[in-house]
Amino acid sequence: MTWQEIAAKKREAAAQKIPQAWRLPKSYTDRLSEAANWNVLSVPRECGILTEVEIQITEGYDAVGLLSEIALGKFRAGEVARAFCKRAAIAQQLVCTC
Repeated sequence: MTWQEIAAKKREAAAQKIPQAWRLPKSYTDRLSEAANWNVLSVPRECGILTEVEIQITEGYDAVGLLSEIALGKFRAGEVARAFCKRAAIAQQLVCTC
């Protein structure tokens, strides 16, 4: 088996660990292969995977701010962790598709 085949198998195994609900629509992955200069920074906001609250959590606070909001009860720790896991899954798909 070549290193390319091994790498492809590892990428596929990693992709399979992403929950189906967190997978990017095909329109995004197709667009990645077609446009080398496409700015992907807007994908998390546009793709429909993150809720408005999750976008707010992952874009609107630093770690100290999030800790304060959790302490005040605005967000739950699990909610924050889930938001960042979803955003990481989006990023992983964008990197592995390029």
